[in-house]
Amino acid sequence: MAARDKPRKDKLQPFIPSQPMPRTPPSEDCEWMRNAVSGRWHLFRKMTEEERIHLGRQPPRLEREPDPDIRRFIEEEEARPSSIIPVHHAAAPDPFHDLQLLRDLAIINEQTVKKLGPLPEAGMPVREKRKPRLRPPDAMPVEACVNSQETDDMKIKQLAAAAIAASALAACQPAQLPEYKRNPHPKEHYEIIVTVVNAPGPLNAILGGAHYEAPNCFYSVAPSMGAGLSNPNYRKQIVFNRVSDSRWAGDFYADGMIDDDYGMAGGTCHWRLRSAGAVLRATGAKGETIYGVSLDEEQIRAQHSETTYFSKMGYPRDQVISDYKEAGQTNREWFGPSVADDALFTITLTVRKLAQ
Repeated sequence: MAARDKPRKDKLQPFIPSQPMPRTPPSEDCEWMRNAVSGRWHLFRKMTEEERIHLGRQPPRLEREPDPDIRRFIEEEEARPSSIIPVHHAAAPDPFHDLQLLRDLAIINEQTVKKLGPLPEAGMPVREKRKPRLRPPDAMPVEACVNSQETDDMKIKQLAAAAIAASALAACQPAQLPEYKRNPHPKEHYEIIVTVVNAPGPLNAILGGAHYEAPNCFYSVAPSMGAGLSNPNYRKQIVFNRVSDSRWAGDFYADGMIDDDYGMAGGTCHWRLRSAGAVLRATGAKGETIYGVSLDEEQIRAQHSETTYFSKMGYPRDQVISDYKEAGQTNREWFGPSVADDALFTITLTVRKLAQ
């Protein structure tokens, strides 16, 4: 055996977990540390707090005590403090940054409610989970066990293709919904006006609609697939007439539907107006940017007027996304001072109740 092949036992000792720490006290700027491989203790310079945190030997030190509500949440929910309590803080508090975060959160919540609507008063319905009915082994056909391997493989492929086709067909087929009854004699008549200011070009294509919903009723979107539940909803078109080059006017009824029992979960469906609004395009051609504005039921009944700001960059169509849907921002400050007013245009929705 060559000298280089001999094991160097004098250089690498096996791990000795029971080796005690030396009793000789170290100096103030040193500390005893054990080598994980050899088990021997060595004197090293004391690490700073930042070095300990970086190496994972010490959890980060909190600069301030967390909020009592957060501490209570940690104790009740057994959550990890590092996932809730901020560790790194700015050198100086920045109130504008905090306000911006709160405003961004408010905008996200507002857009979510506009698109999906508020949660039902009683909460989301819970569907009971059921175990699948498995076919008993004795129900297997005899011919499935006596055919050749080639025939078995062919049948398996055919069954798989049939299952995929059936699943796709069932998923694409919506539930057979009844015809919802419209109110033949509505009374709550509203006028809606769309006004465009400083547009980058013509917006000649406009479509409008009033959206109604029955939040207390539910139906399965695809019963054969056990798909999720949805509320009955109906959208009635609003016909806009051009008043001037930059203004359109239309009308709708807030009580456009009749409450009735359609055999759904929840009994009699109580309809309410969810929103009303309009979408505008440059010419209506495919691929153009879609500018959308709407008001919810509370804003409509309060005869509220709302202005939405849009950027001119995506007009008449976005360079990347076809049929890009632009919802805009109701707060001008969201664009920041670096964006000039000439780079924006506005669409204002105004509603007023008409006399019967």
